[in-house]
Amino acid sequence: ALDIPLHLMFPQPWTPTCEFSHPLARELQWLSAGHAGQWCQRQANWRSYQVVDEFMFIGTMKLINHMRYRHLRISRLQTGQRAYNLLNSFHVPFAKMWSPALVPKPADWPAEVDVVGSFFLEQASSYAPDPEFAAWLAAGDAPIYVGFGSMVLGDPQAVAALRRWTDLTGGEVLPDHVRCIGPAPHDWLFPRMAAVVHHGGAGTVAAGLRFGKPTMVCPFFGDQFFWPEAQYSRLTTSKHAPHPETMGDQVYKAKVGPPPCPIENLTTAKLASAFESMLQDPEILASTERLRRLMATEDGVKGGMRSFYKHLPLQDMVCDVSLMLPEQASAEVYIPGSKLKVSREVHAVMGIDSFEYSPVSWDLSPQSSLEAITEGTCAFVHEVLAALLGLFTCWFKMKLDDCEAGCSREALQENCMDLGYRWFKATKNLILRPLTMTADLSPSPRSADEGADDGRSQPFTAQCR
Repeated sequence: ALDIPLHLMFPQPWTPTCEFSHPLARELQWLSAGHAGQWCQRQANWRSYQVVDEFMFIGTMKLINHMRYRHLRISRLQTGQRAYNLLNSFHVPFAKMWSPALVPKPADWPAEVDVVGSFFLEQASSYAPDPEFAAWLAAGDAPIYVGFGSMVLGDPQAVAALRRWTDLTGGEVLPDHVRCIGPAPHDWLFPRMAAVVHHGGAGTVAAGLRFGKPTMVCPFFGDQFFWPEAQYSRLTTSKHAPHPETMGDQVYKAKVGPPPCPIENLTTAKLASAFESMLQDPEILASTERLRRLMATEDGVKGGMRSFYKHLPLQDMVCDVSLMLPEQASAEVYIPGSKLKVSREVHAVMGIDSFEYSPVSWDLSPQSSLEAITEGTCAFVHEVLAALLGLFTCWFKMKLDDCEAGCSREALQENCMDLGYRWFKATKNLILRPLTMTADLSPSPRSADEGADDGRSQPFTAQCR
């Protein structure tokens, strides 16, 4: 609504693809175990992104609208506008912050999405380790790192027992070959390790593989289940990511560590077996070294900057007149007669009729009568289903005589009144919103001046507000 250029950067896959499901939609991953055909799996993968985005938007819609209306002074997002899909609808540039050697860019991702490499914060030079710990490292072979960052453990005593090795040594005191340390930068610690075991966050996975360390992941939640799958089965030998239909011929197992083990299933026996395979399996050692060499050629920060400037609409942001001056100025005003976009200073000198100008146009209004009717219908269904769900929930609690839940006959009456109000609101959306929205389907002053059609303006195209 503010018409400001936008570029997102994030270390998780959040753009729909048929190749893998959304990291937060683990419930759909059962399809990959042979319960459905390839077509169904691909469709489930694609739809998982819409499901996650829609549920997250439903949960945060009130907060978002409060911020938009109260603080930014812009219109609220309406039900039926499919606001959860705006980033994809407007083709907002999106830089994915992970190594393309680990997970290549899917073939069905659009051009505005780039896999640029991992971002690393170099802290080794400013870190001073404990002298005793530094001497312990120098005195023996490279150890194995085991740590779970800031994750909250459901059974800390059980994991602490693993950390203390009591099940392996039978003692209550740490043996000489085990050390517990506080926070330490990955870029200082991991090069001194033989292998790493951790929770599987995107940054920690990249940090371990960057230094060629065999990795075992013990995921807790979210995208932590995605990365071990990627490190275990996604590493392509081709220069370009193949079409999803031919992925089976182009991808072989990366094998840079043992299979992942969710933290609740971690045992001493599994940990000991993982240690043995990470230290002795020649395939794991060769694969991690190969991936290390590939990641050494990448610079995620530079890749992110290249992606940013590649998609930045500089030609639409600069005053046309200032191009002939030593210093360039930003364009803020559009003059339809001369078809120039100029700064306010230049406009003040020219003194010609003009419009407010923005280099991009994130127009949320429907661009056709059919789209307006669709939005009204979606809003109608949303309101009715929400009212029926509230009424059914209240009635069900009354049947269970759940007085503590605060559901009484008065509450049921209130829900019935809410149902009537929502039904009225839904009918209004169904009838009035398409009429109101289609009335706004007129070309902007600049579009009319240039003889453009009424179609949706593409992002990063100069538009007049």
